[in-house]
Amino acid sequence: MIPQAVSIDYSYLERGEKLKPKKAPPPELRHPGDLLSVIIFRITGQYAANCGVCGQRKAKMNRWGWIGCWKNRKEIIGWLILEAAKRGHQITEVSMFELLKVAFFEIQDQVKKEFRDTVKEKLTGK
Repeated sequence: MIPQAVSIDYSYLERGEKLKPKKAPPPELRHPGDLLSVIIFRITGQYAANCGVCGQRKAKMNRWGWIGCWKNRKEIIGWLILEAAKRGHQITEVSMFELLKVAFFEIQDQVKKEFRDTVKEKLTGK
């Protein structure tokens, strides 16, 4: 395979502008691992992508899909209890399940609000 030449645009320097980093795309929330990753990020400030084990678990959940995650919920809750214990938190299986339900509905409400706001903005231009 022949390497392709890469062209980098430095014209912004000539115009005296600073390079602005692109915003990260909004997370995909169609898959259960992605949703759990967002919930964990909002609680801890840590991305699953920055943690090898977390990233593997996220990918596994996405492969399982929603129904597969429901069938494997005890395993997922076990992961969360283990990670919480590593951080000094004592959480039971029941309380973890309740926390996940609350977080899921909170995220769902936020996504709905963001969608409504986006639609309103597109329709009204405000």
